[in-house]
Amino acid sequence: MRTLVWTLVLALVLAGCGGEAAPLPYESNETGNAELDEAVYGVLETLYQPDGTEAENLAAVYGWVSEEIAYRAGTADVSGGFTEELIQELALEGLSKRRGNCDTEAAVMAALLERLGYGCEILQGQFLREDGQWVDHAWVRAEVDGEWLHFDPLYGRYYAEDPADYCMQPDSALEGTHRWEAGED
Repeated sequence: MRTLVWTLVLALVLAGCGGEAAPLPYESNETGNAELDEAVYGVLETLYQPDGTEAENLAAVYGWVSEEIAYRAGTADVSGGFTEELIQELALEGLSKRRGNCDTEAAVMAALLERLGYGCEILQGQFLREDGQWVDHAWVRAEVDGEWLHFDPLYGRYYAEDPADYCMQPDSALEGTHRWEAGED
């Protein structure tokens, strides 16, 4: 009898004590831009797995950006840095057109990760091309379990044997291929 009671208590706790599911992390982290929120929500609704691990869900977001946002050369005026307004503008454009440069991919990645509740920053730096030249570049760093990890779907897609090599990586993993100004963590 005691085992049955504990089994029922555990089942109620796991079910949320009232049968109501806990809200998904992206349901309450709105950007304030209704059009962007709708686009981000639509993507996360197809990707986010409530029963998946944090790493699985983050990898799904990274994989989606890598596969669904086609590279298109272009430039955005990032001379003033990645302001919230610019990030929203680039993310909305990238989500609606499904194409863009590294600035756009970084903005889309940041919008998705922030909607999941992660603190993010878009890094402006450079990456090392195969010809040995350093090229201006942007990618995302997000705080996951107290550690700042890099997400660079564009570099992973075009320059790595395994695109996952540039998903959720610590600073040390990118030191040979990326340069950026050290920020405050």
